[in-house]
Amino acid sequence: MFRRYLELYRAMGQYERCRLERPAIMRNIWLTLAFMLVGETMLLFQAYPLKLYIDTGLHSNQVLKWTIGVTLAVLAAYGVEEIFDRLADRYRFRALWGNYALINVLGSQHLLALGTTYHTENSSGEKDSMVARNHKKVDVLTDQICFNVVPLCFRIAAILVFSFTADWRAGLLALSSIVLYGVTMLWSQSLSRPHFVKYRAQMKHLEMSEAELSHHAITIDEQGLSREFAGQHAESMDELVASERVAVPKWRHHLGYQMICLALLRATYYPVAFLAWKGGVSVGTLILLSGILERMWSNLNRFQELQRVLREGLPALDELTKLFETEPTVETPENPVLIDKPRGEIDFKQVGYCYGESDVPALSDIDFTIKSGEMVALIGRSGSGKSTLARLAMRLYDPTSGSITFDGVDLRDICPQYLRRELIGYVAQDNVLFDRSIGDNIRLGCIEASDEAVEYAAEMAAIAEFIESLPEGYDTMVGERGIKLSGGQRQRLALARAFVKQPALLVLDEPTSALDAESQDFVKITLRKLAENHAMSVLIIAHRLSTIEPADRIVSMQDGRIELVGTVDEHEALDGIYCDLKRREGL
Repeated sequence: MFRRYLELYRAMGQYERCRLERPAIMRNIWLTLAFMLVGETMLLFQAYPLKLYIDTGLHSNQVLKWTIGVTLAVLAAYGVEEIFDRLADRYRFRALWGNYALINVLGSQHLLALGTTYHTENSSGEKDSMVARNHKKVDVLTDQICFNVVPLCFRIAAILVFSFTADWRAGLLALSSIVLYGVTMLWSQSLSRPHFVKYRAQMKHLEMSEAELSHHAITIDEQGLSREFAGQHAESMDELVASERVAVPKWRHHLGYQMICLALLRATYYPVAFLAWKGGVSVGTLILLSGILERMWSNLNRFQELQRVLREGLPALDELTKLFETEPTVETPENPVLIDKPRGEIDFKQVGYCYGESDVPALSDIDFTIKSGEMVALIGRSGSGKSTLARLAMRLYDPTSGSITFDGVDLRDICPQYLRRELIGYVAQDNVLFDRSIGDNIRLGCIEASDEAVEYAAEMAAIAEFIESLPEGYDTMVGERGIKLSGGQRQRLALARAFVKQPALLVLDEPTSALDAESQDFVKITLRKLAENHAMSVLIIAHRLSTIEPADRIVSMQDGRIELVGTVDEHEALDGIYCDLKRREGL
């Protein structure tokens, strides 16, 4: 168990925040335990005055003084315990919330750092379960282990020592209680382990189903599939309930073995007490032993709660550790290169790429250059590799062969976040807006952008007139994923978000796919201005030839290879993909 915690923190140690905050968390844990152990000592001390009072005080000539003295001693012990309990609660809060925040923040950060490949291979529901739910379960497990189990073990050990000190027979009973209960607990756990594994798998499936319903509720409603998806979720829940209806009684039955063990141990105390009394042990000592042994048996019984926490916490701990041990497919270089005055020239040199473990290349022998200020269009049938090439340009993937340079610098030597945040603007076919205002969504392209820059970007994207017609203007909230806007409006806001960045290279994946005819004309005018002014390099992916009219050169692709890099006249002379598209569009 503790080894698993060490593995988690070792995996999290790749982040500086973990290395900075972990010492404080550990210090708070140790301070909490120290104060809790002092409080536990006071609890044990409270029982000892009763023994003295029975054995000595009641037989003395100063019974009143003994009564007052014992009363004051017990009250003082309670007071000291309360002080140290409050101190323990203070540092316990700091330790738990520090650990909770650390795992949550670093888990989310690492999840984002894993990159496009990881997110395309794992569902949203699985990722939600990975961080959002698992770190809560690990937090409960941490609280249980550090601040319940450790004090429990100290308490049991102290009672064991005290029992042997008071009478060897009571000490043997205490020792046999620990051994017998421990063996019984491990045995019953081994019987229940298959159920725990099955329960975790079913619960994870249910959590993923819940996340899917939440993320895709609108799409489900649009397709009229609410009843079907709700029914599938209900089936998953019914399966879990049916499984638990069978498994929980068995689990309770296994826990019953532990209860029987404790009952037998409690019953054993009376013959042991009789033998101790016959051996000369005082009545006060027997009463004291009765109290502390009963406390020990009650504490042993609390390990049942630990078993419940373990069955959910340990798998969550393992999954989080596995997450942190997963390395991003696109790595950040140790000494990333910064480009002082970017020109936007990008050069593909014999680039090839394969997805995952596939031996079939998605791209092969890609070799061409986008010059500074040049507008290049990518055309080709669906599946020809156009979007894959754009993702390689943004370093969402690294090529499996060849190299890509940006202004003469290999992309592997550039921090991917710096590349996408500072150097490249991107507009996808299906753009996602965040549940923020229109102005904030545009400003995500450049956080420091002024209001004037935001408004100018909106004009460039032909969306300014619509925004200004809204009652709240740029402060209008767009809803989750931009649901309050039309598809065309979302597309134009995504264009404005890219324009406000003023990138050296602008990558447009079907920029007019969701626009009406009027908006298309506005965007085409903008693209022509960009081409005329050579304000930035532009890579356009298009299925319609009307979108790529302003392009300086056209790259036609087929089956992951380049057919031709050239002008319109050169493509018409080849009579290849460009001419096929032209004929289909009736041009």
